Amino acid sequence: MLQVLGYPSKPIGLFIRRSIIFRSDSNGEDLEGYAGAGLYDSVPMDEEEKVVLDYSSDPLITDEKFPTINPLQHCSCRKCN
Repeated sequence: MLQVLGYPSKPIGLFIRRSIIFRSDSNGEDLEGYAGAGLYDSVPMDEEEKVVLDYSSDPLITDEKFPTINPLQHCSCRKCN
């Protein structure tokens, strides 16, 4: 069973049409002792649209039984069913 440990809290969502995203990266992240999380940027080719998010109709908020739903009951793939 699922247990909700936190709720959505971001006030603004960034949305972009299907595009190319450029990412600065290196294979140094794979080196032993290298702590490089968050050092690199992902830059979209097109400008993203900033949207005020509204969680008031999200099932996580509105459906009292949502946190106790077994996720495999709602999956339609052959592997789960």
